[in-house]
Amino acid sequence: MIEGGVLEHENIDVATRDNSESLRQSFHRIFTELLGSEVKIIVQPLAGNKNAARIFAKSFDSNAFLYTDLDDIKAHIDNWFNKLEIDEKPIIFGESKKEKIFFMIQEMEAWILKQPEIIELWGKNNNYKRTNPDEIISNHSLISRKDIESIEKPSTALSTIIKHFFSRNVNGQFKKVRYGKLKTAPNLLDCLDVEKLKNSDSEIDRFYQYVKGNLIRERIVSDNRH
Repeated sequence: MIEGGVLEHENIDVATRDNSESLRQSFHRIFTELLGSEVKIIVQPLAGNKNAARIFAKSFDSNAFLYTDLDDIKAHIDNWFNKLEIDEKPIIFGESKKEKIFFMIQEMEAWILKQPEIIELWGKNNNYKRTNPDEIISNHSLISRKDIESIEKPSTALSTIIKHFFSRNVNGQFKKVRYGKLKTAPNLLDCLDVEKLKNSDSEIDRFYQYVKGNLIRERIVSDNRH
C-alpha cells in the first residue's frame, strides 16, 4: 500500500488514472527488483497520507505493508504516528502494524535526488533541451553536499532543478519543463538504480531486511516440519 496516485473508484479523468497506473507500475518495478522474483508484489495506490494510513490500519492482511512520505526528518518518525493518533478521527496502529510501515524521507522525490544522474538520463529519454549545459546537476546548490533526507520538501527541490536544467519545444517555443507528481514521477522512478537506492536509503534497506528475514524464517519452519 502506498501513499500517492488515486483510488480505483474515484471519478477522475483518463489521463490522471493512466498516470496513477504508471506510478503503480513504477513502484512495482522497484519492489520486484529489490526483493526478487520469489516474492509476488501487489502495489495499491491509496491517494493521500491519511487515507492510506486509515486503510492500512483496518487491513487484516498480514502480508500488507505501507509506504508513505514522512514529511519530516527521520528522527521525528514518532511524530508521524502521534499526529494521526490525535487527529479528529484518530488512527492508531498496534506494534505489529507499526513495524510494517516504511517511510520515504522526507518525500518520495528524495529517492530521485539521491541519484541526480537519473535526472540527466530522464531528460535525454524525453528529448528535452538541456539548458545551462555547462552545469552538472549534482552540483546544484539545492543538493550538492547535502544530506538529501534533511531537505524539506524534496518535491520542490526536484521541481526547481528540472526547471533549471530542461526545456521542451511547445509550438516552436522552448518552455521550462515542469515537474508533476503523477505526470512526471513515474518516468523518473523508472530510471532509478534499485541496488544503489537500497545502499543509500535506510528505509528501503529496512524493508528489504524485514521481508527477506521473514522468508528465511518461513523456510526454516517449513523445513523443520518436513
